[in-house]
Amino acid sequence: MAVVGYVRDDEYWPEFSTVVVRDGVMAGDDEYVCPPKALDEGGLRIGFGTIGRAGAGWMQLVCTSGPQRVILEVHDQRPPPVGAEWAEAFETPYRSGSASVGLTHMTDGWAQQAVSLPSGEKYRVQVSHRWLQAGGGEWRLRWWPQHRERPPRWLRRANTAERNLKPSQLAADAFAVAAWSPAHEIACTVDQLAQRLLAAPDQTAEAITHAADREWLTFDEALPAGSTIVLRVPDGAEVADPDALLRRRLKRAGCGPGTTVSPVDPGPPDRRNLIGGLSYLMPSQDSQNETPPQSPDEY
Repeated sequence: MAVVGYVRDDEYWPEFSTVVVRDGVMAGDDEYVCPPKALDEGGLRIGFGTIGRAGAGWMQLVCTSGPQRVILEVHDQRPPPVGAEWAEAFETPYRSGSASVGLTHMTDGWAQQAVSLPSGEKYRVQVSHRWLQAGGGEWRLRWWPQHRERPPRWLRRANTAERNLKPSQLAADAFAVAAWSPAHEIACTVDQLAQRLLAAPDQTAEAITHAADREWLTFDEALPAGSTIVLRVPDGAEVADPDALLRRRLKRAGCGPGTTVSPVDPGPPDRRNLIGGLSYLMPSQDSQNETPPQSPDEY
């Protein structure tokens, strides 16, 4: 199991409402390919869910006030389960055109400093979060290759006093499940979706209605808990002609064809846990011996 960590703290990551992750700069290529609408960050004006949401080349995580410490890990297979020390967690697919990811304050363009991912385009990310006693929070993002994309699944919910489940945020979670399903639609019951979201059925039904009222999702059945409904992202499967992909030139200084993705200097050893750049994290003996859990069930 190969692991690389990328850590930022308050020196580089001040108080923001979201942690922003982007694909790394692509060496020799300064063009951007528009993703499917369902996976495009700016395609639909909805939020980033109760914890976070991801798409093609981007992820945003919802955080409270205070500095945020972020660790990016890259694995060659499914990592161990989330430990009890983390307050909340979820998994989501992530598509990368550059096979690299990094943190940025920007909500557009590429990450200038990034870690490399295993070759490919499709990945899954395990996101864990906890609040720190000194204020702010800590995040751990674990990437690994995924050949078959499965919808997001929430693994742990925080106490409602810390992270309130608002209808609009839970509706964005429901949208993410549909957006990451084949053809950007999913057939399920309210109870099944509630299990995936780790939410109560009545909250889930309210979230579906909220998403439908704002045209984030459509469905064609009533919402009794036992009935199967089909949730669809409107025009979510619409993609540019593969023979004439819609492209735009990336117009950011320093992102020309000669740009390469490279780690930054992690600094002296006594600062490696405090910030700032790329740190290399070795897996523990226990984690090497653990058997990866089976893939989550599907519906």
